[in-house]
Amino acid sequence: MTRIKRRVGLHGLNQRWLLAITVFLTGSLVSSAAGAISWTPHPVLANFHDVIFDGNQFWAVGDNGLVQVSPDGATWTSAAPGPSYNFYGIAHGGGGQYVVVGAGSGGTNVDYSVYVTNNGGLTWSQATVSSTSFNVTFFSVAHGATAGEYVAVGGGGVIRRSTDGGATWSPSPQYWYYYWLSKVIYAPIGTGLYVAVGDAGSILTSNDGGVTWTAQYAPGTVFLPIGNGMNLYDVAYANGLLVAVGWDNSTSSGVILTSPDGINWTRVTPNPTAEPLHGVTHGPCGWVAVGANGTVLISPNGTSWTAETSNTTAVLRRVAYGAGRYVAVGQGAILVGLCADGSPDLAVSKTVDGSLVAGQPGSYQIVVSNVGVTPVSGPVVVTDTLGPGLNFVSATGTGWTCTASGPTVTCVHPGPVPPSGSLPSITLTVQVGGDAQEIQNCAKVTRADVKQPPTAEVPHWVYTPIPDVNPYNDEACVIAPVEGKKAEICIFKFHDLDGDGKHDPNEPGLPGWPFTVSPAPLPPTMSPVTTGPQGIICFGVTAPGTYTITEIVQPGWTSTTPSTQTVTITPGQLVHVLFGNKKAEGTADLGDAPDSTNHINKPMTAYTGVLAKFPTVFDPATGLPQGPKHLQPKGLAWLGKDVSFEDEADLLPDADGVTNIDPGANVADRDKYDDGVLLPIAIPFVCGQTQFQYTVTSTAAAKLYVNVWIDFNRDGDWDDPIQKCPLGPATTGSFTEWAVQNELITVPGPGTYTFTTPPFGAANLTKGSEMWMRITLTDQPIAPVHGADGSGPTTGYKYGETEDYLLRLEYGEICGVKFHDLNGNGKQDPGEPGLSDWVIEVKDAHGNIMGYAVTDANGKYCIVVPSPGTYTITEQVQPGWTPTTPTTQTVTVAPGQTVGVLFGNREAPVGRCDLAIRKDVRPNPVPSGGQVTVTLTVSNVGTAPCAGPTTLTETIPTGLSLVSVSGTGWTCLAILGNVICTYPGTIPAGGSTSITLVFTVTAKHGTRIENCATLSNANDTNPANNRDCAVITVTEKR
Repeated sequence: MTRIKRRVGLHGLNQRWLLAITVFLTGSLVSSAAGAISWTPHPVLANFHDVIFDGNQFWAVGDNGLVQVSPDGATWTSAAPGPSYNFYGIAHGGGGQYVVVGAGSGGTNVDYSVYVTNNGGLTWSQATVSSTSFNVTFFSVAHGATAGEYVAVGGGGVIRRSTDGGATWSPSPQYWYYYWLSKVIYAPIGTGLYVAVGDAGSILTSNDGGVTWTAQYAPGTVFLPIGNGMNLYDVAYANGLLVAVGWDNSTSSGVILTSPDGINWTRVTPNPTAEPLHGVTHGPCGWVAVGANGTVLISPNGTSWTAETSNTTAVLRRVAYGAGRYVAVGQGAILVGLCADGSPDLAVSKTVDGSLVAGQPGSYQIVVSNVGVTPVSGPVVVTDTLGPGLNFVSATGTGWTCTASGPTVTCVHPGPVPPSGSLPSITLTVQVGGDAQEIQNCAKVTRADVKQPPTAEVPHWVYTPIPDVNPYNDEACVIAPVEGKKAEICIFKFHDLDGDGKHDPNEPGLPGWPFTVSPAPLPPTMSPVTTGPQGIICFGVTAPGTYTITEIVQPGWTSTTPSTQTVTITPGQLVHVLFGNKKAEGTADLGDAPDSTNHINKPMTAYTGVLAKFPTVFDPATGLPQGPKHLQPKGLAWLGKDVSFEDEADLLPDADGVTNIDPGANVADRDKYDDGVLLPIAIPFVCGQTQFQYTVTSTAAAKLYVNVWIDFNRDGDWDDPIQKCPLGPATTGSFTEWAVQNELITVPGPGTYTFTTPPFGAANLTKGSEMWMRITLTDQPIAPVHGADGSGPTTGYKYGETEDYLLRLEYGEICGVKFHDLNGNGKQDPGEPGLSDWVIEVKDAHGNIMGYAVTDANGKYCIVVPSPGTYTITEQVQPGWTPTTPTTQTVTVAPGQTVGVLFGNREAPVGRCDLAIRKDVRPNPVPSGGQVTVTLTVSNVGTAPCAGPTTLTETIPTGLSLVSVSGTGWTCLAILGNVICTYPGTIPAGGSTSITLVFTVTAKHGTRIENCATLSNANDTNPANNRDCAVITVTEKR
């Protein structure tokens, strides 16, 4: 196999092995042909998590104690402190001071794996970190404004602070248990601001050097940020702008947020990519964000983003700028990017024609191309220095002039080379040495200013190189085996983390593993052979031949590939043999709540001073009831994204490396894969209703059952009976510790799905700050005998998973006043009294009742609510009152905060009846002998109905003769020169009724007739509008 590589010195890795597997990882390395930045990937057998630039060089950290230093992002040397912990973050404190943080060694007093160097990595010392009662990993560290000040953040919301250069660390007084903090930076905002980001859209800020912190939620989050599924992985600051990147589960897309001050955040829309974004930085080409599947985005302003061609599909985790370039690191790859400023960009490739045979001629093809955006004017010069085992024969190519001087071959072409174009290939013919086994040969291209062609006195080109915009694609090397009588076998022994029998990019090599080889290898190697630091051992063998290689399996490991493999090899061939092993682990799943019936018979506590009686341990020999056990957790469906396998809750083996519970140390909640529930869960205070979200991953369509138990009275068990819960003065609910009972859910097929439990009664009867909860997913309904206490059957469950959570409970208060708003202005003014006995109710975003209160004699009320949270507060309006403030108001409450909400009402005035009469005459004037129509309208202009009867009297004046009278609901009588009409019905407020009278005009031309009408009603409160008159003018008869 021929191997092609760029010139990258990847120190700390077996060069022979790396070159041999380069094409398996990514093929040849090619720079981007377009975009604002030209990217060159460098594949590596390492898993990096963070990279920084200290003003002089790049520093990168990763798995297995990896700490690397590079001046240019391409050539790296080791500066590792020694221990093989996974390092996730690094910070520079000035001079030779650096701090790296990562995963600890586990146990009650956790070693957080924080290391400090004060001499640029020559020597390292382990820091002293305050202990805690559960395992935490640091993911990021930042240096502050003052010398020696650092802040580190990590899993479980841990925050630690150092003021002595990283030597000792103390905890923050606040504990953000529901956040998973991925990154912290220091930004020169205001007087100086630390900004930390993490899971569920969490954003924390501190302006006092990392002592106290304030939660700022990402745009679109609800009151509990962890409910919306937005995870932030990195944040950077430049030019007055903060930019945070991550992943939004709700939209299955990458997410970018911007903020000028760390408090007010704006989400970039539309979503810039469908891939998770892990890193972000700023440089001369603007903002750069990197992520999964080789994703690279660039932006001039942090809000408008475009995708770049990265030439890699690796997961990119962090990116930094320095030394005139961007450097991104990640899973098995390092990516170097140079700003494409319109300059040409020459690249060269080199391949072998067929194969090289010892003692025979062989040839190479060398191709020069321009991957830039402008033409190369030329001349173009290719130099190829032949190494040991090669002798020059000839070099030809259309348009090329080639000469050889010793081992150096120089070819010159006048150019030009158009953008995205290539020059004719050069055929370089060589003679292969008779003893050669493997030959490396490199070709380099440059644009040159030619001073002198070859002459008799100087038989070679004299020229001055012109620097290229991207030097990383200016050299191509080929390592080719030489066919002969010898061959080589390389063994790679790797930790098969997922047990799939294949070597994945993040699976490290295993050093020190012995293998027997039969027949024996060539000297000096002897069987058995042992893998080196990277899990690799290469040795020569006689060819042709067939060899049997057998691994000597180590205790506690299980083979995931055949432990004996046979290979047949031909002369000059290089064969790679891979062996995978996985640590032995259990096959089932159990819970991790504390259980006093355990294998060492040690009592455990659920809370301080409270004996734990939760059924967790499965073995019936320890006592009954048994805990639930799922025999095939991943056979059908499970909670969250993953499951850790174990066979018993308090015994090894366990995929986590630690047991779920440790009775000897009285420590529980140690299953690291409890990830199905979206926390926190709002538990009402003292009682009310709630519900929460959870996720399920399934391998097929299925009907499943979900059950939930919560220790509401905090007595260390889940077996308490149903209790009543007042939800209002006249409303009573209930709650039981078997909170969700056999909820049936359906998953349509393979995938991960989010569900919400039905509303259920909940309480915090003892007003405690912690509460144990169990959620169980099964493929069958849970029997009442096991539902009564959260236990499991003696045969176990076939599928599903059980997850236990120690809920951390925090509360705030909503308080206010219900007042009589005498002037109706919506404000409580001096002298406006409170109103007693009014009901105020609080509900969450789902409409669940979280509590209620009845106002006291002064109109005051207070309701304790879970926090953080957003709630609607509603007053129950009483008859005869009109609200002067909104009857429903929405507030957000932080832990320990008291939020004020006022409700104002004004007593409605007593209604009154007020009838008015209006007369309308048409036509007017009217000719003598003609007819005129008079319409009388009675209207209720009051605020209350007017009950009947209502009487209307129309006086018929001289000159008019009544023809007719009519009106719906009216009874009319003409008598003694009057028309008297009676309406028995009720006229509502705003209502009216009419009467129409028709007269014949008998008066002579020039007469003016006054016509009046009056009304009367015993309920009328205003007689001033009970009479109306009109003057009729009589004209000449027509």
